[in-house]
Amino acid sequence: MGSLGRREGWALANLGRWDEAIAATLRAVEVNEFVAGLEPSNQRAQWDLATIYKALAEIYEWRGWKRESIEYFAKVIPILEKLVAEGAPPPMQRALSESYVHMGSQQWDLGRQAEGRANAARGLRMMLEGLNAPDTPRSAVEQAGDALMTVRPEELRDYRRALRLLTAPHADGP
Repeated sequence: MGSLGRREGWALANLGRWDEAIAATLRAVEVNEFVAGLEPSNQRAQWDLATIYKALAEIYEWRGWKRESIEYFAKVIPILEKLVAEGAPPPMQRALSESYVHMGSQQWDLGRQAEGRANAARGLRMMLEGLNAPDTPRSAVEQAGDALMTVRPEELRDYRRALRLLTAPHADGP
């Protein structure tokens, strides 16, 4: 139910039906919070909860509601930090780094410069370090390239490095 609600929310958001998107995703949040509460040590339940929080944070971000987005990224990060500390696989590590970048960029936009710069820089650092792992998928390289070109504050952007990443040969193809 949570996964379907996340996808429904994204679809509605892409149609510009913001109220419906948020409502569908909040219903999925309720389901995932319930399941995660039943089994706090179940990594899959915690991952699902982090995923739906992240989806809601992204919908709020797309809508331009930065405070609400930050609120949900702030819920995502501790869950993913715990999972990563327990040896989470690379997709969870990438979700954590991406959450830091997005949250930090929005904090920056809201005038929370020190906090925003620190979080965005931390996310970028984690994202780029993750590229050193064996079998890093091309999508992770693209995610890092995008982040290097769009992160805020702009002083953290590195277009040359993004270009090198995005044009480098990769096992998944060009």
